[in-house]
Amino acid sequence: MPLRILDSHIHLWPSIATSCTDHGWMTPGFFLAKQHGIQEYDAATALAPVQPASFVYVETDRYLPSSSLFVDPESSLEEKQERIRHWARAPLQELEFLRRVVEGNVQEGDGASKEDGGRLKGLVIWAPFHLPCSLFEIYLELARETLGEEALKRVVGFRYLLQGRTAEQVRSIIENKHFVWNVKRACEKGPKRLAFDVGVDAHRDGIETLEAVSKLIEGVEEGVNFVLNHLCKPDLSSSNWDGFERWQSSIGRLSSHPNVYMKLSGALNEFSPSTTPSSAKEILVTLRPYLDHLLQSFGAHRVLFGSDWPVCNVGGPKGEQGNWGYWVEVVEKWVEDKGLSEREKEWIWAKTAASAYGIAEFRPSIRRNPSIANPATSYSNRSQLPLSTPTMSNPAQLLKGKSTAITGGVTGIGRAIALGYISHGANIAINHFDDAKSAEQFKSLLDEAASILGSKEEAQERIIDVPGDVGKPETGKKLVAEVVKRWGRLDVVVSNAGICEFKEFLEITPELWAKHHDANLTGAFNTIHAAATQMSTQSPPGGSIIGISSISALVGGAQQAHYTPTKAGVLSLIQSAACALGKYNIRCNALLPGTIKTQLNDKDLEDDEKRKYMEGRIPLGRTGETRDLAGPAVFLGSAELSGYVTGAQLLVDGGLFVNLQ
Repeated sequence: MPLRILDSHIHLWPSIATSCTDHGWMTPGFFLAKQHGIQEYDAATALAPVQPASFVYVETDRYLPSSSLFVDPESSLEEKQERIRHWARAPLQELEFLRRVVEGNVQEGDGASKEDGGRLKGLVIWAPFHLPCSLFEIYLELARETLGEEALKRVVGFRYLLQGRTAEQVRSIIENKHFVWNVKRACEKGPKRLAFDVGVDAHRDGIETLEAVSKLIEGVEEGVNFVLNHLCKPDLSSSNWDGFERWQSSIGRLSSHPNVYMKLSGALNEFSPSTTPSSAKEILVTLRPYLDHLLQSFGAHRVLFGSDWPVCNVGGPKGEQGNWGYWVEVVEKWVEDKGLSEREKEWIWAKTAASAYGIAEFRPSIRRNPSIANPATSYSNRSQLPLSTPTMSNPAQLLKGKSTAITGGVTGIGRAIALGYISHGANIAINHFDDAKSAEQFKSLLDEAASILGSKEEAQERIIDVPGDVGKPETGKKLVAEVVKRWGRLDVVVSNAGICEFKEFLEITPELWAKHHDANLTGAFNTIHAAATQMSTQSPPGGSIIGISSISALVGGAQQAHYTPTKAGVLSLIQSAACALGKYNIRCNALLPGTIKTQLNDKDLEDDEKRKYMEGRIPLGRTGETRDLAGPAVFLGSAELSGYVTGAQLLVDGGLFVNLQ
């Protein structure tokens, strides 16, 4: 059984006294219209071999249409606040309850004790993202005031329900400019990045809702972690093979975004009451294709265990006191069947949730049920599990122990490559601008690496930063010197730093030309020259130099006449360096990204027509993500994989270049 569980999906709102009709849970006679406090949660988990030491609270889903909120634009701020406070009185009451739990000031009927606040590691709160921006800001301020300082610190994300709506309704909601802006505003604002929980029902509302959510993620870009619930509620009927294939395709598209995570929560409830299998083994027969595809698409580090308590207690054959443990048993059998390593299991049970929600200090200790003598064997015999499914182990670390450096490594493509190198075992020196914003970006990169590695100390040991302007020769020399000082040699350097300011040809000034030339081409030369000097003299000599060029090196651009020559120059520089440095066993290759969503072109891609035009010309049907460059960069950095590759140009463009006709 798992050593520890961070249950990432718990509803604990205990009150059934609210007169609001903004959700179905509290309707008299509804099966969930009863106490759901922490004490009830403890009772529901008590019979399992292990109980969660910690959990993430997800606020009740709300259906509060903006049409029911009338606010006079000419009214005072106080009047607007009062209108919104009345309109959203139920969610604000729930926040008052959460504040009492966190502060230990629980009241009779709260279903909690004063000690329970310490187990509540994160709050995912509802917010009316569909409101106009100005009214949304007023609600957020009311929510902050209601939560108070201590509970506000526990907020790790926001929740918004999209299930129960048609694909057309979902598209209408998320294509509203207020919605996207509100998501960015709420989740990116403040000292830490907050997650955005999304509930989608592919079975009842149509698979097109998943495609609409993918558009939302693309619109918000990489500044927010998206946490999708319940496997997006697929249709689990055995006859629905076409539906499975469409779900599979949509999940693959969603997983292409590195900031998207998936909860296993709720899958137990997607079986109809009359067809729910009677054993964990039988459940796995149905769920395995879905779970296996999730693991293949997302990896263990982006899949979260979650129970969706108390909803899980109404599904499955074990009753209200047994279904939580039953769901744990199902997931445990699956991870055992897949042959996951102990580290991968730990990600699914706890660390992925900590990573997705930014719970950096999560180190829960497990509470075991003393009445169960042998938790590891208290469920069905594992020997009954089918053995034909291919196993999955830790991916090979292709750069283990290698000393690497990358310029422009805190944002965009550089950041994605840096995280890819860390995942593959490399030590890395990160160059970035010497300013406060870049320093904060490096700090967030270090936190993200710590989540991947499971240790902040290891991240600090394996990552250093070397600020400076690559256009100056001393920056490249300092970058290389710091690598050698820390790790003894330099194995791989990625010259990535670059700028691109779109400008009409006749508006290009000598200063703009020089600025791009210095940053993109002179900066590349300074970095590559310093790296080659070290690689040619170290013992043994050799290494890999990777230049980030661009598809723009091969084609023109009406607003890029000052940019495309620099990228063509990088490509030519790499080719000449390959000829000159081969005798030192130094390999030099170029990566040529196509249209990749980064800070360089985010404004360009805001034009919906232009974006669709671009996607239409790309055979793979989408613009690139920064993570699409990580794999090719690992390949070129690995002597085992690309030891006989030098002077090459590798297009990473989804097929765009070969389709330019």
